[in-house]
Amino acid sequence: MLPSYFQLLPPKPYLPVISQELNLATRQLFFCDSKDSTDFRHHINILRKHYMFRRILRDYFKQKLRLPEKPEDIHMSQKDEFPISNKNIAKQFIAEIQEKFRFTILLFKKYMNINSTDKPELSQDVNEISQMHLTIPIISPKILVETARELRKYYFFYELSKE
Repeated sequence: MLPSYFQLLPPKPYLPVISQELNLATRQLFFCDSKDSTDFRHHINILRKHYMFRRILRDYFKQKLRLPEKPEDIHMSQKDEFPISNKNIAKQFIAEIQEKFRFTILLFKKYMNINSTDKPELSQDVNEISQMHLTIPIISPKILVETARELRKYYFFYELSKE
């Protein structure tokens, strides 16, 4: 056989179906809790150094539960009175549940009736909204959704006023 012109590396093995079958260099990374897209990308890049794959299975990552509708269904170390009305307790509660549950910062009113963010409350008076220009009246559902998304960047609110 003739010597090859190119010195190609041997092909990488395919990614195992279950994370327990990973090699020793990557096994300790999984079953992991990917905190954000950067963390997720980091884990993928490490796997790509050792394995060949197009998609990664969900079994490699912790699946967070959906936050229950009833606060009583949460079994946490600290027993809070619901709805929470203290900002410090609200921040502690959010820090504790974000490890186990998936949710938006806009928690159900059954959980808390306080603004737990650092954003100001959205004023009912349109003239007091200074962070963005609003076109009133809002005439379509699409514009309503876009406006609400934009307002959420600057203000805290549960729902927009119907006025």
